[in-house]
Amino acid sequence: MEDSDAMTFDRISSRFLLLIVMLAVPCCDSADGAQGPKGAAALARASSVKAGDVTVARLRAFDNAKVNRHAANFGQCVAAAEAQLGRVSKVDGDEYWWAATEGDGCHAYLLVGDGEGMMARSKGPYEVGADELARCRELAG
Repeated sequence: MEDSDAMTFDRISSRFLLLIVMLAVPCCDSADGAQGPKGAAALARASSVKAGDVTVARLRAFDNAKVNRHAANFGQCVAAAEAQLGRVSKVDGDEYWWAATEGDGCHAYLLVGDGEGMMARSKGPYEVGADELARCRELAG
């Protein structure tokens, strides 16, 4: 082989190897490929580094469809929510809360996993009522 052919082959080989490695890196917690609650928490921590803070404006602009499309993978749901809302405000078991205050009011969003790696349900975003105001303010920090 000529030098230029060898360099081209090396570049192609390197890119192919990188692609194989990227595809082979597991994104799940267990050998059987199940995405468990620990996986969702790990993805949440990883995505929250660059997510920023939760604001009422972000909660109002939230598109729940971007989260729901990942319902079969709770970790991806959490990452999709954080991409729009910012860092999760509180994780309590399988419940992931985002909350922000504005004036005397408070807005929240709840995402709940089923414990098996899938999304169970979500609530909001919504402006909380008087009965939830203290809890929402606590979540918002």
